Amino acid sequence: ALQSISTNYRTEYSYESSGYSLNANGELFDLPAGSVLMAVGAEYRTQEGNFEVDVLTRGEPPLFLSCLLAQETCSGDSFAKYNVRELYTEFFVPVLRDLPGVQQLNFTAGVRYSDYSKDTIGDSTNAQFKVEYRPIADLLVRASYAEVFRAPTIVDLSLAPTQDSPTFADPCTNVTQPMLDANPNLAAACVGVPTTGRFAQPNSQVTGLITGNPNLKPETGEVMTAGVVYDPNFIQGLSFTVDYWNYKIEDLITQLDPNFAIGQCVASGNTAFCDLAHRYPAGTAVAGEIQVFEEPIVNLGQLKTDGVDFGTKYSLRDTPIGTLNISLDVTRILSYESTPSPGAQPIEIAGTFDRQFGNYAKWRGLLGVGWAMGGFDGLLTLRYIHSLQVNDPDGLIENAPPLEIGSMTYVDASVGYTFASNTKVQLGAINIADKQPPLLYQNNVVNANTDVSTYDLLGRRWFAGLSQKF
Repeated sequence: ALQSISTNYRTEYSYESSGYSLNANGELFDLPAGSVLMAVGAEYRTQEGNFEVDVLTRGEPPLFLSCLLAQETCSGDSFAKYNVRELYTEFFVPVLRDLPGVQQLNFTAGVRYSDYSKDTIGDSTNAQFKVEYRPIADLLVRASYAEVFRAPTIVDLSLAPTQDSPTFADPCTNVTQPMLDANPNLAAACVGVPTTGRFAQPNSQVTGLITGNPNLKPETGEVMTAGVVYDPNFIQGLSFTVDYWNYKIEDLITQLDPNFAIGQCVASGNTAFCDLAHRYPAGTAVAGEIQVFEEPIVNLGQLKTDGVDFGTKYSLRDTPIGTLNISLDVTRILSYESTPSPGAQPIEIAGTFDRQFGNYAKWRGLLGVGWAMGGFDGLLTLRYIHSLQVNDPDGLIENAPPLEIGSMTYVDASVGYTFASNTKVQLGAINIADKQPPLLYQNNVVNANTDVSTYDLLGRRWFAGLSQKF
């Protein structure tokens, strides 16, 4: 009976890419501090994406809610194609060497010109500069500046309409007419919603429509870094690094989250956000309920972020208990500030989880301790994610306290033995303490009530391996 009423459908997505390059590099001439090096090249690339849906699942634009099969299968054809021509050159110039207070001073500069066939991407010239200064043998001071240019991908431009079911906290829940009168932006978010004070979405999930955007602009911006590397010669095998980084990105390419979009609608009244919510009209039995919420890939304002990376490594060789290699890498995010659109209030993301941006705990760290002796070896790893908070966790309660999420440390370990025949056996465990992911709750995440991109979902697990080298 099921076979008699069921049907299959076929969709086809093809992606084609081709490229050609020509480059050369070598020494130009000599300076007292060394040889000036140069690299030069040219590249040509074409990319094309084509998505064709079955006649049974070809939906009706612009919302693609109706086709010959179930609503969740409805989609539409999409296509994008562009080519890019690029020219680049880079120079390495040793400025000074072996002088008092200047053991080495090097300068690197490069420039790349990109010309895209697609009008919205256009052409761009971007430069980068680096300087390395070593006052003494143990200390290296380095800095860099680069212009950022990232063109939208073919998927960004041509993603076919795809339905999903995002969780949604509706700010129009229990809305009344005085509330709308007091906040015109809220009225723009609640078009068609009954003002009886008893309205609520029947489900925590709504129908979403993810779409590509053929009118995307490239991301542009600037990156600056500065740091030091210290290798003290009086302690063999020890090194330290500290680097500060600062990014400023314009027209960030990202997919809009419904909760973020409706929040920006209420905060600013910007139609670019408000018009994404399609509600059933007033006078119908389901008036005000979300029919579909568009989730397009867009250029989302400006992003500014900065932070510091710390690192240290220490090798102890040929000790009575073997060789030890210890490494520690730590990142501290100082700020992660998003301005969604011109005139909008900046949003500080550092130290929070946000559905639009993800998990930006202020501290993250990775400690590794490696050991080797004879044919034996081992590795102990600690992964640390600092505590954070989820702001406005319910999405409906004004001035609600944030949801506090504690820090998390995962411990992994492995041991192995390599035989004289180059056969290696290995045993290990991941998440030895069986740490469970923290609950962020359904309103705040895409799925699974937690951040699946950051935390370990599988718990403790063991593995064994056997390898043979010839």
